[in-house]
Amino acid sequence: MARGMTHDEIQELLGVFALDAVDGSEAAQVAAHLAVCPRCASEVTSHREVAAALAHAGSPAPEGLWDRIAGAIVEPAPALDLSRMAPLPRRQRARGPMVGLLGAAAAMTAVLGTLVVRQDQRVDRITAAMKQRALEQAAASANADEKAQRVTLRSDDGAIFAQTAVQENGTSYLVRHNLPALEEGRTYQLWGSVGTRNVSLGVLGQNPSVVSFNVNGAVTTVAITEEEGGGSVFPSGRPVVHGFLPDA
Repeated sequence: MARGMTHDEIQELLGVFALDAVDGSEAAQVAAHLAVCPRCASEVTSHREVAAALAHAGSPAPEGLWDRIAGAIVEPAPALDLSRMAPLPRRQRARGPMVGLLGAAAAMTAVLGTLVVRQDQRVDRITAAMKQRALEQAAASANADEKAQRVTLRSDDGAIFAQTAVQENGTSYLVRHNLPALEEGRTYQLWGSVGTRNVSLGVLGQNPSVVSFNVNGAVTTVAITEEEGGGSVFPSGRPVVHGFLPDA
């Protein structure tokens, strides 16, 4: 069974759907969504109106015009009295159907530009998801590596933990944790102790998932603190969790 698309995924396809360029199960899902979402249905209607305006921007040719043109090709053209001709005022030269065509083209350009931006955003999300999946697989491999050091960081009362896998080459991963999500504007930050110095190993975000970081042989203790959103040069308080490397 095909995976159901989210509202945001469907919204990204509305412009393409309006041009009848969505096929298969995706088209069926978009159509079903339009039946229950007035906002998306209205957006599709707007896209189709613009497309129709672009396709039919010119006025219908008057009856008999093409017959007269054909006759003029066969019959000799009458002499022109150039002395009676005067140039049109400049402001009257871009009137009628051409103005409508230009307006419709501009509107369609705006629609297509919106579609391109949305498709780029969709590609960015897919790329980010693929990178995260690759990171999770690498972390699982490191966690299963017999040569890797597994370090569990804990809070003072033992209620909060974070598990890490540290490989021989220093490539390490935050594998799992139960760190509570922080409020907006706050972040977790990972630290390594080298002698008496604390070195930042990375800013983890307000609700971290699997994260990669690097440690070298001089690091003896790993800790996570709560900091301002952009991170800190030095830890600003006691660690939320901390632990010692086995060989330290």
